[in-house]
Amino acid sequence: FEGFTARLRSNGAEIVKQKLTELHITADLLNLDYNTTGFADVNRWQAKANRYSLHGEHYVPNYISFGKGNFMFRCYGKTGELKKDTAKHDFFHHIWKEKTGHDVEHVTRLEFQIRRPVIKDLKINSVSDLSRKLNAIWAYCVGDGNENTGWCR
Repeated sequence: FEGFTARLRSNGAEIVKQKLTELHITADLLNLDYNTTGFADVNRWQAKANRYSLHGEHYVPNYISFGKGNFMFRCYGKTGELKKDTAKHDFFHHIWKEKTGHDVEHVTRLEFQIRRPVIKDLKINSVSDLSRKLNAIWAYCVGDGNENTGWCR
């Protein structure tokens, strides 16, 4: 292997190794205000986590999370997070407008953060693996509607 890769390099090839260290899989609920969902009520959730966090501003919850470290779930008001007139604000609002055909006032984001140890457990070794396994990853996170109840619901 070393001889083969050395020969490739001597002919101008570059060897690129993929190593996924973290991924975020998300779903945006368009035109849904987080504050009207009841998602801040911790009793409405079931999660395979010992820890949860609830955050807010001016005594109004706007973020809930379950888990910590290698696997966690977040639910929050995405539009409230974006500062007006920034590249990030413009980027997301453009995507949402393309999808809906109009400006979106509220977006609630569901987001799973998965780090390297869990990525390895899921047997994801490359971006190609990740692409092929997106449905299975989402089912691992939220369940498949059958026996698999998922990590958080």
